[in-house]
Amino acid sequence: MRHRLFSFSQQSTRYVNFAKDVFFIDDGTHGENRNIWAYAMVRAAETYRDLIEAGEKPEIAKAVLPMSLATKIVVSGNVRQWRHFLQLRACESTGKVHPQMRKIAVDILGEFHRLYGALFGDLVI
Repeated sequence: MRHRLFSFSQQSTRYVNFAKDVFFIDDGTHGENRNIWAYAMVRAAETYRDLIEAGEKPEIAKAVLPMSLATKIVVSGNVRQWRHFLQLRACESTGKVHPQMRKIAVDILGEFHRLYGALFGDLVI
């Protein structure tokens, strides 16, 4: 959430009960360690469900869920803010970007090229 001029609305893990469906993001960055990561995700989901079944509230049980937990987020900003974000994160104007954030930024830039080519067409990966 470094881009403070944006407006963020994110799904709260406090009020969502993940007992039925826990979704994790496998972005492919784990390579040959993917099995280790996948095992940890399965164990986290099982532990969460065990806590819920034991009567724990979702807002407490969520403490065992990892950062790979999928969430929904809506980001609002003006053209200037989006251009700045995309220059930093998709075009890597200031250096290497975390692979997960870069993938998101590249996907957004692709959509903006398609929808608003005149405003974002000069930004290239």
